[in-house]
Amino acid sequence: MFHFLIKPEQPLEVTSLIGSVTEMDGKPYLHVHIGASAVRKRRNSLRLKPQIELLEKYYQENSEDKNPEETVVKIYKEICAVFEEQQQQRAISEILSFTDTSDSEMSENSARDASNLLLLQNQGRSAIRNVLNGPYGDALRKVIDPNQIHVYFDTVDFTPEMEELAGQYTSIVSKYHLAMSQPVTCEFDGVTYASNGELPEENRKEIIRMLCKAREEMIAPIYVELINNRNEFARLLGYDNFLEYSYEQEFNRDYTGEDVKAMLDNIYALCAPLMQSAADSVGDASLQKSLGMSSEEMLKLLDENIKKVSPELDESLDYMMKYKLYSLGSEPNRIHASMMEPIPAIRAGCIFANDSDTLGNYVNLTHEFGHFNNAYQVYSPALAHIDNLDILEVHSQGLELLMSDSLGSISPVESGDYGASITLNKLKVILVAVMVGRFEIECFEHPEMDAAQMREKINHYASCVMEGAQELSDVSSRTSWTQINHLFDAPLYYISYAISALSALDVYSEYLKDPQTGWDKYIALTHINPEMKYVEAVSACGLHDMTKEENIRSVMETLASHYQDEYEEQ
Repeated sequence: MFHFLIKPEQPLEVTSLIGSVTEMDGKPYLHVHIGASAVRKRRNSLRLKPQIELLEKYYQENSEDKNPEETVVKIYKEICAVFEEQQQQRAISEILSFTDTSDSEMSENSARDASNLLLLQNQGRSAIRNVLNGPYGDALRKVIDPNQIHVYFDTVDFTPEMEELAGQYTSIVSKYHLAMSQPVTCEFDGVTYASNGELPEENRKEIIRMLCKAREEMIAPIYVELINNRNEFARLLGYDNFLEYSYEQEFNRDYTGEDVKAMLDNIYALCAPLMQSAADSVGDASLQKSLGMSSEEMLKLLDENIKKVSPELDESLDYMMKYKLYSLGSEPNRIHASMMEPIPAIRAGCIFANDSDTLGNYVNLTHEFGHFNNAYQVYSPALAHIDNLDILEVHSQGLELLMSDSLGSISPVESGDYGASITLNKLKVILVAVMVGRFEIECFEHPEMDAAQMREKINHYASCVMEGAQELSDVSSRTSWTQINHLFDAPLYYISYAISALSALDVYSEYLKDPQTGWDKYIALTHINPEMKYVEAVSACGLHDMTKEENIRSVMETLASHYQDEYEEQ
């Protein structure tokens, strides 16, 4: 079994990228800010067909080939490479569509790329499965990560109905993003107010509440359409529903929806003591402070701070900066979200974020760089890769906490602890993620719900996590569950934020006991085989299974004690 993977030789050349590619130091780099016109030119989405047709000749004995084992390995590698080129196209078109959600053509292209990618993945996996079941299967087993073998054997050939549902799903996601780019209106005291307009301070909360309801009335039918589509797709694959399918297949989880339901019952009680002690230690360490610099300048500042703590992280950040593998901006129709799109073809990825001059944005860029570093350091063939989000999100949230000590030099405070401020944010993430995760399960189990019923459910679960209610039901902001694009882009993903934030706090508690130990365990986790499931992965790195109440309680008590001692010293 592979516990840790050896990273590929670095730096890698960034080649054959779609979008705007500019030469620098004799090498091309991706500049996604201005590459929309190039991505509009569609590539042939059937490029796997020749390799698959060749591979079909090796499902049985092939007496015409003197070296059939070498041939099937060669074709396997070609299929993996072609698939990753196609995935690269999808990643870049998605980034560009997020830059301007009102661009219907780019949105449609992105949806088509996503649909094509899913179909290509199924075709490639099916072909390799057939070889694995044939006389040359042993040759392939020698070059395929043992943790990926089950993915091929579990592959079910898509029927025309499944292909149609896959295409419909991506269209539904596109419809959601287009709808979210449109303003909604409401009537109050005979005056029409729009979500993109100015609102009077008097009666502001009531107007925002009405605008949120109008948005939910617009989005709820699209969400129901998506849920029905995903449930039917899962049933055709032999699962009872999409909840069962996604937890097992898409997210490679070793916990269930029932475990998430149980977490809702006591998560606030477990988090509350640490929330109080961390809140007492925050002091002046606010992440809302303006730094008066652009996001790109913040990345350069991050590079300076990374150099002080980790040569390995500095190497990957230098690579990202050199080839400008990021999209930063504040366009009017830019999606209000941040992400890191992996691009395995270049053994790296691309950060997408909104421009802001606050310290919180610096922390956000640190978060996304945590994902980029892992994409740079560890490679797994994308054709059979299953994202283990419970681990991937520790890479990002853990780095926020480990780098919190550097925030004091960026924006000094007279009293306070930036680690406490980020800890407090992680606790809110945990509460909100449990709430949203439970809400998603409810919606998938009861797809007949309308907007009003969904609003009632999210408010109920918000009240269960108390402080977390502020994140979604506070009418002082223009948000509601409809703003969570992950509900559409990655259904049932959100609970991973809770599991990973808990593990990030586990890493931080190790760091507070001994900084070197904390960093060592974090770096080990960034090198873990990406196919490993959550419990196996954290155990391999000397960390705890944070789905267990006793481990949650232990980490919370350790951190609470740290902040209580610190608060008494101040």
